[in-house]
Amino acid sequence: MVMLEQKNPPALFGGDLDGQYNFLQYHFHWGKDSSEGSEHTIDGKKFPGEIHLVHWKASYGSVAEAINFDDGIAVLGIMLELSKTDNAYLNPIFDNLDKITKADAEVKIPPFALNRLLPLNVDDFFRYEGSLTTPTCNEIVIWTVFKDTVKISYKQLAKFRTLMDEKGNLLVETFRPVQPLNGREVAMGRKSPYWSYVPPFGPSNWADSFPICGSDVRQSPVALVTADAVGEFPRVNLGTKFYDTPPENLILFNNGHTAQARITYAAGKEASIKGGDLDGKYQLLQFHFHWGANDGLGSEHTIDGKRFPLEIHLVHWKTSYGSVSESLNFGDGLAVLGIMAEISQKDNPKLQPIIDALANIHEPDEETVVDSFIFRNLLPDNIDSFFRYEGSLTTPTCNEIVIWTVLRNTIPISSKQLGRVPQAEG
Repeated sequence: MVMLEQKNPPALFGGDLDGQYNFLQYHFHWGKDSSEGSEHTIDGKKFPGEIHLVHWKASYGSVAEAINFDDGIAVLGIMLELSKTDNAYLNPIFDNLDKITKADAEVKIPPFALNRLLPLNVDDFFRYEGSLTTPTCNEIVIWTVFKDTVKISYKQLAKFRTLMDEKGNLLVETFRPVQPLNGREVAMGRKSPYWSYVPPFGPSNWADSFPICGSDVRQSPVALVTADAVGEFPRVNLGTKFYDTPPENLILFNNGHTAQARITYAAGKEASIKGGDLDGKYQLLQFHFHWGANDGLGSEHTIDGKRFPLEIHLVHWKTSYGSVSESLNFGDGLAVLGIMAEISQKDNPKLQPIIDALANIHEPDEETVVDSFIFRNLLPDNIDSFFRYEGSLTTPTCNEIVIWTVLRNTIPISSKQLGRVPQAEG
């Protein structure tokens, strides 16, 4: 079991939950071998393990009060599926299991974001009213069990089986058998509306499902024209911090629309930007790419009428708002750096770790580790010449919450490297 030492706990809301639920703890269930271990089954299938993220209903004021109500607890259930490679996001846990082999032992582990425990797709899930799966088995739980899984290696899973109970016996089966529904209904979570870059689900139709995409206030991208720009930026140069420091883990994945990065930082080494007339500090959340079918198109923004073959977006959230979820409620909650790439006769060696990783993510939901990469490699040498405007996300839901900084200087990429980009939507 893992508990947090945090003043403001992470929270869960939406997805037809009645109110906000504050995070309490997460824990694992596993079996003696890979044929079993999960507590729930999906379409008759058992999984080798299951993660439970336990939350309590905030409106009840405390955990002690919440457990008196049949909707007092909300648990997210995530199935573990075997992979040949380690799940790097779980390393802070597995690197420390040997320190808690005996019952009641505890150890402090490096912090990491809880969404690292979730599948990429959190819109497909089962929902039902149930109970705790350990004594006292109180029937107070709103269960959300995701259909998509999280990967775990054979080696990592085997480490769980080295733990012992209070009598010195190995913990090799830590799951409860499935229980009868007794007339209860299991509901399916609502999927987000499908969108694409091509008709009939392309940008011209996005507003049908995502009304903000049809706004005439501050949608992005835009055509950037030097002659029409006003003001003199920046009064203070744009600064980066830890852009030259490799992150603890960098995962590139195909989300079905683009190639996007997930970042895990070492404590205190979070990459961020500040200055350049931004109002405050913004921490790097993720980066992704936009490209076209040939070298003549691909960028979302245009500069003085020119379109580029590739555009990189480095997405940051405003740290003064305390969390990513909170920053999404404000018009300046996100700051995105837009970087154009131009075709070069030679390969760009700085991009090669990303290019090599792309070969492993041709299919949606595939992911791969990017080795030895720094975010500075995505930037041109000069980052002080740029366009600035208030805009939106460029994909649904098109929220108008972005401060855009589109750099005028470009980075090189060869046609050969660009050809390695997955031939999916971009």
